[in-house]
Order: sequence, then structure tokens, then C-alpha cells
Amino acid sequence: MQARLALLLKDHTLTYSLLRRPGKAANEWPWFVDSAPLLGACLRTALSDPGKLPDFRFITRLAMYPEMSVRIALRAGTSKKWDHRFGRPKASFTNSFVMGLARDNDTYSELKSLFDAQQLRIQLESMESVSIAAVGDLPHRDILTAEGLSPEWLIPYDAVLHFRAKYAP
Repeated sequence: MQARLALLLKDHTLTYSLLRRPGKAANEWPWFVDSAPLLGACLRTALSDPGKLPDFRFITRLAMYPEMSVRIALRAGTSKKWDHRFGRPKASFTNSFVMGLARDNDTYSELKSLFDAQQLRIQLESMESVSIAAVGDLPHRDILTAEGLSPEWLIPYDAVLHFRAKYAP
């Protein structure tokens, strides 16, 4: 497994993305338990001097963390406020609706724990580029259909996530 970590000191931004192996489907990612050691090592290396970057933005993609992606998909798919046929909320914008789902629940608990181990606290600040797909087209469709979602339903599964990270020793 390989990853790309971009640290922009001028912008106080850390961007993390996994690189796919040849032959992997475009929307398949390893479970967080498998990718967490790599992200942890990247954080330790990039942030070895806490004084250099005590407060920064952490940018990553939701779909890279299947556990979190499934949680968002399930919450949207089971919400009466989500229109399954058109793949959008009934009364708000898609980004803000999905952001509300992520903020109102413990969607990113694995990331919180990993950052906590580095004495960092993270909070989801915003998201952009929410991606929608049919349940039947997603790699974890078995989990989603077992929870009652129809394969034809259109649901969110990916977005660019913007976190605020601060040292909290």
C-alpha cells in the first residue's frame, strides 16, 4: 500500500491520499484497520516537530475510509429527508446535507482515534465534491442492501473532507 502526503507549510495544510494498486476497482479501498498504520506513520513523519504546525487543515477523501463511507451511505439511505430516486436531499443542498450527517454522528471515529494518538484533535469543518452512486454499484453493496437499501437507490458515498487539526497535549 502506498500513499501521498502533501504538507504545505505556507498554507498550514496536510493532504493525504492513498494510491491504488494496479487492478483495483476505481471505488475499492482497504478497510481503515489496514490503512491506519500507513496514515499514522505519515503523520508522525510530517509532524515530527509539533511547534512547526500546531494548527492545520487535514484534507482527505471519504471513500478512502470504507467504514465511514458506509456510515454516510446508510444514514442518507435511511433518512426520510433523502430522495433515493434523484440522489439528493429533499429540502437542502447535497454538500450541506451530507455534512450534517457527518457532523451529527460519530462518522469519523477511527480518524479521531488515530489523530488522538498523535496528540491532535480533529474536527470536520467542511466538505466538497460529494459523489452519488447507485447502491448496487458500490463496493460495499452487500452491507448496504443487508441494511434495507435498494440496489437502485442513489446515495452519497464520497466527498473531499476538510478537517481542522490542533495539538492538544
